[in-house]
Amino acid sequence: MLFFIGFSGYSQFFPELQPKEERGFKYIFFGVSLPLRHHLDGGAEVDNLRFLPDGINTKFGIGIHLNRWLASGLHTGTEWRASEKLVAIPIYNNVRIAPKINEYTRIVVQPGAGWAFGIWHGDKSGYYWKTSVGFENVDGTSVYAEYSQYGFSLDNTGQIRAISFGLGLTIF
Repeated sequence: MLFFIGFSGYSQFFPELQPKEERGFKYIFFGVSLPLRHHLDGGAEVDNLRFLPDGINTKFGIGIHLNRWLASGLHTGTEWRASEKLVAIPIYNNVRIAPKINEYTRIVVQPGAGWAFGIWHGDKSGYYWKTSVGFENVDGTSVYAEYSQYGFSLDNTGQIRAISFGLGLTIF
């Protein structure tokens, strides 16, 4: 569904029909990823270490860029963690560094920091921090791995952390 929205947004802008000097320096990002359930905390036995899907994350962001190489924008989305019974809405500033590794591919590093709100859990909110690393094609599609962390937990044991793998679409 998220990719349908992304392609719908792309069809409304038609950047290839606009003169290059009128396109500006803006971008729009759509992403979807699967967080993995992990047993990396103490107490897990070696035989039970499994990485299983544990929900779904969606991302949306807008911002400005400089030749697709350096960008900054405001991003938000939803992050559902089934094992934690948590739906969080992060709002964060995202910085994008994307140097070319060849004429068709870029390596993309995106750190971000902001604030997350846990919905349906009272006043659960706290800082949000994430870092993603991935590869992007010349058409703006990307694959990435992401580590995220919330500054709150549901059972007062510390932070909630997640490792996710996802697909993204950046429209320049």
